[in-house]
Amino acid sequence: MPAASHLNFTSTNLDASATFVGAWEQPPASSVLITVFSDQAGSVLLEYRRNSSSTVESETIVTPASTQVRQIRFFGKQEFRLSYTNTSVTTTTALEVSAYFGDYPTARNTWNYHEDSSDALTDAVVHAAPGAGLSLYVTNIVISTGAANAFNVFFEEATTTVLGPFYLEAVAGRGAAIELASPKQITANTALTVTSSAAIAHSIDVTGYIDPE
Repeated sequence: MPAASHLNFTSTNLDASATFVGAWEQPPASSVLITVFSDQAGSVLLEYRRNSSSTVESETIVTPASTQVRQIRFFGKQEFRLSYTNTSVTTTTALEVSAYFGDYPTARNTWNYHEDSSDALTDAVVHAAPGAGLSLYVTNIVISTGAANAFNVFFEEATTTVLGPFYLEAVAGRGAAIELASPKQITANTALTVTSSAAIAHSIDVTGYIDPE
């Protein structure tokens, strides 16, 4: 059963531009479910650190008015705290900010990329930089071609090749499905791009997740 945080919780209404600040704590489970509901627009500041003397990293989650926002984060052994700001000009009349600890099956922030065209790709963005202190992790790559031309694909962070090149023969219908037993970590706060060798019919699918570096 998920356990509720008592240090990063509030249901006390906030004046316009007012902020609730939670307290630092280390999750007793691998992941945290953050839930926010407010009748006014606001934002959550999510901060995390390895310990009290380490650098604090952060991200902001925008929370629209009258919308239930649920986000799952994988912290491992990192400490975290939540802050919530009422960004509207009106005092809230309904507000709840909560954090629940548990080993959620979707704990990691998964992402996927799909490309299906006949274009030659040059530094096409697979995923943008995820933010300070966070890294992209690649778990699976699937490539296929629909023309009898040789084809190769490689992935880069900035100008450095980090995966591939993966080569396919000049046979229509050739493909490759790659599952990385050890997910490939991309340098923190760095985008991942893909480049292909030819303008032929093809598809590329990439999946992964975002975690602290």
